[in-house]
Amino acid sequence: MKRRTKTAAAVLVLAASGWIVSGTAGAGEADGNSSQQTKDAAPAEPAERSAAPAAGCSENDGKGSQDTTPAEAALCDAGITTAPVGRLTRPQGDKVGLCTATVVARNVVLTAKHCTGEEGTSPTMTFTPGQTPEGKPHGSWKSESIVRSATQDLAFIRLGSGGESGKPVGDVVGTHKMWFDVPDASLPATNKGLPETITLMGYSGSGHDDGTSLDLEICQNGAVDETASEVTEAEEGPSIRSGVVHGDYACFAEGVDGPVIEGGASGGPWFGLAADGKPYILGTHHGGHRAAIAGTEAQELLESASR
Repeated sequence: MKRRTKTAAAVLVLAASGWIVSGTAGAGEADGNSSQQTKDAAPAEPAERSAAPAAGCSENDGKGSQDTTPAEAALCDAGITTAPVGRLTRPQGDKVGLCTATVVARNVVLTAKHCTGEEGTSPTMTFTPGQTPEGKPHGSWKSESIVRSATQDLAFIRLGSGGESGKPVGDVVGTHKMWFDVPDASLPATNKGLPETITLMGYSGSGHDDGTSLDLEICQNGAVDETASEVTEAEEGPSIRSGVVHGDYACFAEGVDGPVIEGGASGGPWFGLAADGKPYILGTHHGGHRAAIAGTEAQELLESASR
C-alpha cells in the first residue's frame, strides 16, 4: 500500500479550502462558525470506544512491507497508523463531495462539520478507510446519523455495520484517541497546552484531473503557531475545551516537491504527541492552515453520537 509522505523541516502550509467536489475544486467552503447538533434516530447498538487502538504498524495497515519509506517508519515509531483514516464521500447532485475522516470509536468517525452538508440535514455519506489507487482493502461503511458542533468546524458521523466483514469499522481498522483523551499530567505545560509539531493526513485533490484523490497525503513535523492559535480552556482542570490551532506556512508551498494538502483533506486528522509520548488527534483540518481542536466539547459531541 503506497502513500505519499513528506517531512517538513519546521512549518506547515495547507490550501485555502480542504473540501472539494469531484470535478470542481474549492466548492463547499467551510463556515465553521455556527451550527446546531443534528442527528437521526439513535441506532440500537452503542458506539463503544473499546475497539482495537490504532497504535504501531502491522501488515493490515500496509506497513512493514518492502516499500515502507523512512517517513512511514517514523509514523510507526510515533504510534500513528493510517488504517483508521479514510476517504469520505457525499453525493451533491451529479457530483461527489470529497473529504477525509478518522475512526475514533467502534462505529463513529470524526470529520469537519462543513463536510456533512446543510444544517438540519443528514445526507448519506460513505466512509472508506485505507483507500488507495489499488482499491478498498476493507470495503466501505454508510452513515447513519450526524452530530455537529455548534461552535467549531467538526462533526461526528455514526456508521452502520459494513465493509467486507459486516463488522463495525473500529473492529476492523482500530481507532485513534483525541486531544481530550490526553491525561492532565501529559498535557504540554507550554504552547497553550498544544504540541509543538503536528502530523497531518488527508485525501488531497491535487494532481488529479477530475479533482479527486485516492492517495492519502501525509505531512510530518509541521510546527504549531502558538501565537495565532486560539484556545478556550475547560472549566475544570488544564484541559482544552475548544479552539482553532494554526500551522505555519512553509511545509508545502506551490512548486515544492512532494504531496500538497488541499481540496479533499478537510476533516483529516492533525496528530500531536503528548508528554506521555503517545499520539492523539489534536483536531480536524478546517481549511487553509487551521484545524478545529478536539477538546472537551468534542468529547460531549462524541457522547451524543454514541447514544
